[in-house]
Amino acid sequence: MNLSKMKNKTIFRREEKNMFNKKAALFTVAVAFAAMMTSGAFAEDLEEVASKEKTISVSGIAETTVEPDEADISLGVKVLKATAGESMKECVSLSGAICEALGDVPFDISYSLSPNYEYTVDLPQVNGYYSISTITLDDVPSEDVGQILMSAVRSGATQINSVQYNVSNYNEIYEQTMEDAIAKATAKARRLANAAGVRLGSVVSMTEASYYADSSYYATDSVYDVTAFADAEALNELTEDDFLPIRPSAVSVKAQINMTYELKKINAL
Repeated sequence: MNLSKMKNKTIFRREEKNMFNKKAALFTVAVAFAAMMTSGAFAEDLEEVASKEKTISVSGIAETTVEPDEADISLGVKVLKATAGESMKECVSLSGAICEALGDVPFDISYSLSPNYEYTVDLPQVNGYYSISTITLDDVPSEDVGQILMSAVRSGATQINSVQYNVSNYNEIYEQTMEDAIAKATAKARRLANAAGVRLGSVVSMTEASYYADSSYYATDSVYDVTAFADAEALNELTEDDFLPIRPSAVSVKAQINMTYELKKINAL
């Protein structure tokens, strides 16, 4: 046999051996994959993936109505004078009288000053200066609101910006309301599952919907017009009852929960 034929035969056998090794490797991988497919862990993973595809999502909304026991008040003074100095001087004086009338009630106060423009066919002209003070009082007992507003107006307040009623134990009430929302969502999901001929599994997800504090926590009144009490005689005739009608009968605490449940067949474990 010549050298060329022996070389070709050797190359052929080497390629045949490599092909056998590749087939053996592929067989080993296939056996390993089949073993993994039949293993308990992989079967559980497949079951979990399948279960996530069969879910039901529901929402539960609950609302609790409670009597308010606190209020946040915003009031103040608005003064227009020819000069900035005169305007601010009177504003500070009136605001000081109001703060003194409040007694021991905690408050915060801020001031602002701005020109008052008069618009004509020509360029706008400055026609005096506005000074505004804003006095805020937080967590005022609701039974004291009427008395505080009366005292403030008698002392020189020209603006009552807002009276926002709330409840001091809001967190406690909200947690109970949230539990009611969860119960409603669960009952809804169970009714739907029964109607569909399946049963509820475990909870897949649960999210709490957001409510702005002003909509769930407060009952807000509009600016109270005190222009009717501009003269001293009318101010002296003010009584606490003149302000009590603005008190709301109740405030609403709301909660919403969004839940997703796993669905299972009736005969499934």
